[in-house]
Amino acid sequence: MGHPFWVTSRMEAARWISKDFETFSSVEGTAIRRQEVARRGTSIVGTDHADHRRLRGLVNRGFTPRMIDRLQDRVEYWANRIVGEIRDRGECEFVDEVAYQLPMHLIADIVGIPECDRRHVFDCVNRFMVAGDPLVDVGPEEKAALEAEMFEYAGALTREKRRQPAEDVWTQIAHAELEREDGTKTALSDLEMQVFFQVLTIAGSETTRNATSAGLLALLDHPDQMERFRADPSIRDGAAREIIRWTSPVVFWARDTKRDIEIEGVEIPAGERVSIWLPSANRDPEAFTEDPDRFDLLRADNHHAAFGAGGAHYCLGANLAIRNVRVVFEALLDQLQDIEVAGDTHWNVAGLANNVCCSLGRVPIRFRAR
Repeated sequence: MGHPFWVTSRMEAARWISKDFETFSSVEGTAIRRQEVARRGTSIVGTDHADHRRLRGLVNRGFTPRMIDRLQDRVEYWANRIVGEIRDRGECEFVDEVAYQLPMHLIADIVGIPECDRRHVFDCVNRFMVAGDPLVDVGPEEKAALEAEMFEYAGALTREKRRQPAEDVWTQIAHAELEREDGTKTALSDLEMQVFFQVLTIAGSETTRNATSAGLLALLDHPDQMERFRADPSIRDGAAREIIRWTSPVVFWARDTKRDIEIEGVEIPAGERVSIWLPSANRDPEAFTEDPDRFDLLRADNHHAAFGAGGAHYCLGANLAIRNVRVVFEALLDQLQDIEVAGDTHWNVAGLANNVCCSLGRVPIRFRAR
């Protein structure tokens, strides 16, 4: 039996559904298929009200101003190192060798994953995310095994950070405590740490990779915009936001209605699954009155919904993602020239099994060093 759901595609509805906790619930998770009972209340993206405030408060303890400053420096280090490693080769497979490398290493720095473990951990994440694609040989049993391996790694890493603290975000989160109103203290459980590890590695790596991969194709299709990015550093934060709007790497979120509602004249009963389709909201002509289908790095008032449309579930790493996209294209265009696609591109299509749905899996390019 299928999983019926409603589709909303306008920005106004996306903002309402994202912000109104009293009408829409996140407890059943963000995918089309409702979250299994054992997982409810364990994820920062799958909780409401006090439960969400508790999880977000504990997680935020790791993202101190000092730690954010360190991460900003690491973005530049990794972007220049990654592009430098392919600079003199004249060609590469962009998705795996560039677009995936920056967020992979940055998230690993946040979590404190040793470099020797990183490729394996993120191969697990990648294969887990493409499960469901009929052209990828990852069946349900392997997908479950991959998730179990991710959880097992997260558990071991958490135990190590609690036993031997280090200078990373994961150590801070593993030791974080909040005081309740009654004076008792609360901390993240082992399961909550494992679930957050999964959320962080997927959200932090897959979405930035997708925005970067599709963003490169957008820049190649619009060479005037690429030259504008290269020539004018003052526009680059705005340019990164436009790349993210244009690519909309997260395709949808889902919520449950808590009461009878009406959207665009359609009556929806309580207890129904309602989905927000972010690429459509990000091209809504009522929200983007100046040609929403134009790729424009100078776009003003770019209030897109790629990180969510506001509210308590707005993406924790939005600012870091913008910096990732900006810095990787700065490194790319500073070190390379005459970039072009050098073969067939390939899209992975996982369908509604996850919130990304489809992503570029292969973009071969050739280039010359500057």
